[in-house]
Amino acid sequence: MAGSAPSAFIFLMTALIVSASVSIILIDSWKGIADTYADNRDKAALDAKTEFSFAGNPMMVNFDDSANQVMVFYLQNTGQVILEDSIGGAFVDGVRPATSVASAVVGGTDWAPGELLRLTLTDTTNWVYADGDEVVLMLVASSVLSKGVRGTDTLTLTVRLV
Repeated sequence: MAGSAPSAFIFLMTALIVSASVSIILIDSWKGIADTYADNRDKAALDAKTEFSFAGNPMMVNFDDSANQVMVFYLQNTGQVILEDSIGGAFVDGVRPATSVASAVVGGTDWAPGELLRLTLTDTTNWVYADGDEVVLMLVASSVLSKGVRGTDTLTLTVRLV
């Protein structure tokens, strides 16, 4: 039995080294999972505070049906955080305006809660709309960056051009 003690000691040391290495890998993996969970939790919390809505009558959206094909309407920040004043996505009947999407905060510099954003969509190539036409607007807005994440909100509604 005395001859097997050194080999048992070697096996014990090898097992301890392997288990310590595996423990380090598992701890690193758990840290990655915990960080991902925290980021998702922060994103969900910011999503809940990010909200905007159409301001005005959706059945009376200002539209220039001349060769310019310009649509103008307002959005209001109804959430609890400052939103990016550049709309992340603007689509009319599922198509992004080809010419331009311009936005400006009314009377301020930040699109803060309660503030209005004037959105001007121009498409001189794809649109062939006229006064009285109804179109579907799809809009996406995001919050300013906070803790490495952005909140997002979407709005889809049918509007009438006048």
